[in-house]
Amino acid sequence: GFQTCVVSNFDTRLRPLLAELGVAQYFDAMAISAEVGAEKPNPLIFQRAFEMLGVEPQHALHLGDDRRNDIWGARDAGCHALLWGADVGGWDEAVEEILRVETTLGPR
Repeated sequence: GFQTCVVSNFDTRLRPLLAELGVAQYFDAMAISAEVGAEKPNPLIFQRAFEMLGVEPQHALHLGDDRRNDIWGARDAGCHALLWGADVGGWDEAVEEILRVETTLGPR
């Protein structure tokens, strides 16, 4: 199975906001810049997410919408990265890419 983590350049209001929206329970972890002390594209925020999930960077995939902050940052941290709107254009494509990467990586 998959684990999910929000990696966000946001402040401490994000957790209550996601809870209020009813989506917080869909994430296994949250690496929020205000809590971590580092913002994307700094690899430290991604490394904190890997630690929270207990995964090695090469077994992680980051899906983001900003080339510099999300894609370059995630790749600098050692994980796979997909750019929303360029690499994938919708959720179906995103799931296909996640499954492709999981198959390529093999068992953890």
